[in-house]
Amino acid sequence: MTGRHPYTLTRVTAPMAVWALHLVTVYSLEGLACARGWPLERIAGMSQFNWLLVLVSLPALGVTAWLLALGWRDARTRSGAPHQGAPRRRLLAWTMMALAAVAIVAIVFATLPVFMLPPCTPEAH
Repeated sequence: MTGRHPYTLTRVTAPMAVWALHLVTVYSLEGLACARGWPLERIAGMSQFNWLLVLVSLPALGVTAWLLALGWRDARTRSGAPHQGAPRRRLLAWTMMALAAVAIVAIVFATLPVFMLPPCTPEAH
């Protein structure tokens, strides 16, 4: 063993957990902001609340990109590694990379409406 932590199901699925946490956070904040009337003044063309959603999305993208980089590093290790778990670790690294790529796309798509739509629509009376 080279001293690296072995791949586990938790590590492989971590990118999807980050995406799920991001999605729950964004939609929960959106609901709270609309229900409680949080400040919606505009700064640089977007509401203050939309800037908050962007600030929530950036760490999620950063963590997911870091997980993608970890998978990339581990997937590129030599296939002739001396221990017998190398092919399994490479497969799990590639799986984590694929899930991280999907999670990055999902986080971007969940964040895009922030730039296109107002956070809350006025209720029809």
